[in-house]
Amino acid sequence: MPWPPCPPGQNILIACTTCYGKQVQVCDAVRTIGYTFGRPGRAPELTLNVPRQQASTSHWPGAGRTTTYWVSLPNGNTTYTVYSTFELLADTLDFQQGIQVEIRGQHALARARPVRQPRRRGSAAG
Repeated sequence: MPWPPCPPGQNILIACTTCYGKQVQVCDAVRTIGYTFGRPGRAPELTLNVPRQQASTSHWPGAGRTTTYWVSLPNGNTTYTVYSTFELLADTLDFQQGIQVEIRGQHALARARPVRQPRRRGSAAG
């Protein structure tokens, strides 16, 4: 059972399920960016609400066939980056989404790896 969508007045930026069955949801609340991580149907293992000025977002339109969007959220000496990428010219949108974790600027081995989530053109990207 997935978590409910972002609270009213917030927009989902990225949501995905890892290959280990955990969910990640990043919500835009205008003044803050929220990050929720954990197993569906249970209380989240980690919930962050980061002031927008401290979070960073980026959209790389790609050079060629792919485009990528990511959101980075700091939490002390750890930064969580959630990303979504897809091929622009494919017949169906095949999103690759995942998490990168850095501790003190060093890439950490995250237990979450990207999972492909195919979507048909015209459906929501989240």
